[in-house]
Amino acid sequence: MEETLPTKPVTAPVEICDNSAILTSPIAATTITDGILHWYEADSLTAIQDSPVFNGLTLLDSTNYLVKQQDTITGCFSEFALASVYLLKQPDLTIESSNELFLLCEGEQITLSISPVLQVDSIVWYVQKTSPPNSPLVLKGTGATLVDTPAVTSKYIADVRTKDGCLYVYDQMVTVQPLPVSPELKDYTYCQFESDLTAITADSLRGNNSLLWHLADGSIDTLTTLPAPSTDVDGTFYRYVQQYNPITGCASPMDTATITIYKLPIAPFTQIVDVCEGSADTSSPIALASGILHWYESDSITAISGLPMITGASLSASKNYLVRQEDTNGCYSPFAVAPINLLEKPDIAIQAVGNKFTETNPLSWVLVMNTNVTN
Repeated sequence: MEETLPTKPVTAPVEICDNSAILTSPIAATTITDGILHWYEADSLTAIQDSPVFNGLTLLDSTNYLVKQQDTITGCFSEFALASVYLLKQPDLTIESSNELFLLCEGEQITLSISPVLQVDSIVWYVQKTSPPNSPLVLKGTGATLVDTPAVTSKYIADVRTKDGCLYVYDQMVTVQPLPVSPELKDYTYCQFESDLTAITADSLRGNNSLLWHLADGSIDTLTTLPAPSTDVDGTFYRYVQQYNPITGCASPMDTATITIYKLPIAPFTQIVDVCEGSADTSSPIALASGILHWYESDSITAISGLPMITGASLSASKNYLVRQEDTNGCYSPFAVAPINLLEKPDIAIQAVGNKFTETNPLSWVLVMNTNVTN
């Protein structure tokens, strides 16, 4: 008696995510009570013991298996049924940024995004610092774009779930470069119209670094020393400077040099002092000021210690002293002239009036100075 062949087993396609480590088998079921399944490669010749087992790591592409069932009562085999396995390829996604080198200076912000997003269902971002070692993963946000300011070099990790339900991991290292140290500029004070000033230097300028001088008009000069300021105008002025490393392209925090230019005090008030020729009386030039007075000979070079003291007997002619005042800022006023006017001794003679002296006719005396006579 001829036995009827069993029907084909029932199969269903299997989808497996690329690179998934989860072990999976093709799907097939017998349609008879006493049936068992026999598996083969797609060539129908290579038998496979038990059910095939695979995962997304071992598969290179989608594939097919063949399966037939045997009726253990009759020993008869069914025809082959196709059991398909579809490998869901990992999408070719990249982490992108306008910063193509993913190279930052400390304190800078970076925007990361996944592209393209056509096959993407959701994205979860994590970050892991490289310092200290073995730092934990920290959740940073969700969505196609992430904006962050890493403090140190860090790995950014995107857990991407596709519309097929597969989870893939993408990562990108973002390097954070340290900033140069502050230039450490000093503050400067000058007196108005002071000259022979030295250039402004930075105490912490390193190696081949340079200074970035931010000018008031918005432009930036690159140099190693700043020119000395003009002292023509009094007031307070500022120099805004960063230290710049040309290798990393990073600049330090802004440093400020405050430049104070003090207005000069006014010249002292003076008046003429008259001194009588030959007088032994001591006199001094007159000057009035709120600051400290400094006296000089008329050559403006020879300094005089203290207030000049003179007498009529020590002078042979009128003369001028120069005087200026020093204020509390150490600034000196312009010179003022303090004149000493020598009153020359008049050329006077005593003369008698008349030529006879008697008891009843005494002589008279007069003072005669050239053409001028004083009685």
